Amino acid sequence: MKTLLIPVALLAGFLLGLHAQPNRAEVLLEGDRLFDRDTAASGAAGWASYFAPDGKMVRSNGALVEGREAIRALMDPLLSSPGNSLHWQPDFGDIAFSADLGYTSGTSKMIYEDPAGQRMQRRGRYLTVWRKQPGGEGKVAIDIGVSAEPEPATP
Repeated sequence: MKTLLIPVALLAGFLLGLHAQPNRAEVLLEGDRLFDRDTAASGAAGWASYFAPDGKMVRSNGALVEGREAIRALMDPLLSSPGNSLHWQPDFGDIAFSADLGYTSGTSKMIYEDPAGQRMQRRGRYLTVWRKQPGGEGKVAIDIGVSAEPEPATP
């Protein structure tokens, strides 16, 4: 739980007025990197903790998943299976001058086992919109991901 305090503080900082600083987006990008690390460490619980209570996730097939608990339940099978992983790296992002919204976008890679038992990977791109919450911290309002066709995982 300690590791979640850092991103909350970072994201709260950007939302509480960093719009006057030239590198305001870097704080958000670092928050996105921490989101990746906390997900790797804590699985679906870590993933879901970054979403607003009414957060949404758009899947590659276009399905919309709404609410933190539904998002956690969706991600749990992937993130709790040994050897499976989801990692991403933001390429760019920005924060609205009003400091109540921001976005990050980057590349992702998911490794998983298919129904036949073969290790597979999917590379993709994502767009995450962050929104200031009533308490001042930044949480994911919506996460949209698209991915290429699966291919055998590379070592």
